[in-house]
Amino acid sequence: MGRQYFAIGLVLAVLAGLSAPGSAEVEPPGAVRDRLTFDEMMAAGASPEGPIHNDYFMPLGEPAPALHDLSGVIGFIGSDFLVGEGGFPSFWAAFITVDDYLVPVDRDILLTASGDWDIILSPGRVWSEPGDGGWSRASLPFTLVGRKWNVSRNGLATFLYNDTEISDLTLQIVQESAHWSRFDAWAHLDLIYRPGPVAGADQIAAAFEEERAGYLPTAPLAALDAPSDAIAGMERGREHLTVTALLSDGVLYRSPCHTRFGDYPYCDEMRHGVFSVTKSAAAALSLLWLAERYGPAVLDLEIADYVDVTADHHDWAGVTFRDAIDMATGTGSLKPDPTVEHYAESDASLAAFGAAPDARSKLDVIFDEGSYVWGPGERVRYNSMHAFVLAAAMDGYLKSVEGPDADLWQRVRDEVLTPIGVHHAPLMHSREGDGSRGIPIMGWGFYPTLDDIAKIGQLIQNRGAVDGRQVLHRDTIDALLDQGAEHGLPVALSSDEGPYRYGFSFWYGPYRGADGCVVRIPEMHGFSDNLVMLIPNGMTAIRFADPDARAPDKWNGAAMVTLADSLGSVCP
Repeated sequence: MGRQYFAIGLVLAVLAGLSAPGSAEVEPPGAVRDRLTFDEMMAAGASPEGPIHNDYFMPLGEPAPALHDLSGVIGFIGSDFLVGEGGFPSFWAAFITVDDYLVPVDRDILLTASGDWDIILSPGRVWSEPGDGGWSRASLPFTLVGRKWNVSRNGLATFLYNDTEISDLTLQIVQESAHWSRFDAWAHLDLIYRPGPVAGADQIAAAFEEERAGYLPTAPLAALDAPSDAIAGMERGREHLTVTALLSDGVLYRSPCHTRFGDYPYCDEMRHGVFSVTKSAAAALSLLWLAERYGPAVLDLEIADYVDVTADHHDWAGVTFRDAIDMATGTGSLKPDPTVEHYAESDASLAAFGAAPDARSKLDVIFDEGSYVWGPGERVRYNSMHAFVLAAAMDGYLKSVEGPDADLWQRVRDEVLTPIGVHHAPLMHSREGDGSRGIPIMGWGFYPTLDDIAKIGQLIQNRGAVDGRQVLHRDTIDALLDQGAEHGLPVALSSDEGPYRYGFSFWYGPYRGADGCVVRIPEMHGFSDNLVMLIPNGMTAIRFADPDARAPDKWNGAAMVTLADSLGSVCP
């Protein structure tokens, strides 16, 4: 209805004009809607004046149920940012309404052909307000996701609709997982509505209702029967914190999902770019599933038997699936001195890997790297690209036993994630020129919700069993969680209690419990400060945050351990 308009404020401008979320300068709405009014939404060529409090995208005043059902396909007409960073993509998406909810039919990553971003759509709300002239109102959360890296930008969008018409779209983006590129964006964009029946609508509605019924019960952190200072410690560094939580006795105690313009109203639907948490929550999960389904000998299969290795050296020979998940392949080009730190990711290789679209070209970038004087399984050289080699090998093995149509991540979703209530698991894949499903990146690329990652943590804490049925290899998980074992290999990372070790994609950090013991806690680490901890008392602690990657206190889980320990000793 209106012409496209898009504005962007760089982080310096944002920080100069705004303070932290919840401050007096980020005013929430009052009892009467005075922003995103009917006239504002319907004005052709409207130009929003910048981000507003997130609550304006939700029901206000005296809301009532929606006056219309929405069923059909909506075309989103994208626009470029005014500076860098690409733009909001153009795409088509089908929707239905289920009671008071707006439900996108496709909940995976929608691959787009415009701008630098793909997108994930999540369920929103529909309602009506007295001032909207008989139209209904909708809002939905969305996540812009990067084409190369595991970047997420969470936003909100809203529009008006009736049985046959739709208004323009108003959206804003005021949160991200990329500390190096913070900005606020807002827009008034054209929509095209093609109403009509959606194939499988009844099944989609039933699946959505099942999904919602299976959410973990939530409560605020303050509801925990724990010392107030221990609870407050969970929200340290709030200026960079998105959300933090503790799963205890089946209840997910969590903070709000923070943004610069008020708390995110769809916290349960917010998707997080978790970077290297993917190695544990996706790659390790896939390998544990293969080991359960086909036996633990899978762990010792050799990469070169299932991937066409094009390296000009022979040091990939003998590298096993276990070596790759341990980041101990013995191959690479950086840090050849065995005494130096474990990180060995070449910026040039990572850039080439990210730019390479398809699986073959990504593998060729990896195999162009050299090798070390030691062999596989001897030393950690952390290289995220090696998780992609493992993913390709696992997928190749699965195809060798189940046929060419077998898809690794789809099988893990069907047999592991869906049974625990993770119904959508968006994961970046290589982009194949023939349009076929690519290989999951696995070194990064997962976009879980808080509920998703808590359920994955709980599954591992439950030793890979779902309702009495084993879906992950029990003996391997027992070994990973064994407090009496020395896990993995040494790495150049330490806490107050000593050095970390790394094995099977987990970082093992030493922490001292209140009872005096020192425990080694398996941790999932992701770039910046994404941290998931499998506490020995059975709890799972989570933090998603985006401080500068050089922040001295990143991945420090002491506050999370302190809170869990106050509720039940972490000591064996």
